Amino acid sequence: MIFPRFKLHMCTILLFIIALSGCGNQALYNSSQGGYILFTDGKDVSLLEISFDVTYNRFAITIIPQDINFLTGTKKISEGKVAATTDDGRFTYVFQIQDKDTLCFDENNSSSLSSVNNGSESVQLVDGARFVFSDGSTS
Repeated sequence: MIFPRFKLHMCTILLFIIALSGCGNQALYNSSQGGYILFTDGKDVSLLEISFDVTYNRFAITIIPQDINFLTGTKKISEGKVAATTDDGRFTYVFQIQDKDTLCFDENNSSSLSSVNNGSESVQLVDGARFVFSDGSTS
């Protein structure tokens, strides 16, 4: 009979679609796993970290080592980019998802954030600045 076979194929397609619908957040690590640390000139400057709560679509940009949440808000992944919008909706920061371990700052599509200072050092956040995933362990 054609009907049972058709029903089986439709169920398979439906399950495939449902499975894929949860894949959007897999492009980023969850905040419980670690965060993305700013690298400049090929080295960890340990000044800024961005982390994502993929369950609640939230982000936090933290100034380290003080562990101060500098900016918080919601995040949205679309077309290989993650857009992080502050809770007040005034600022959006866009990062190109290079791979699961690396994000690159997209200055042209982001709100202005000229430099960040943690009290002892300052860094200029420029287009293409790399944020590399770290699970917090030391190597």
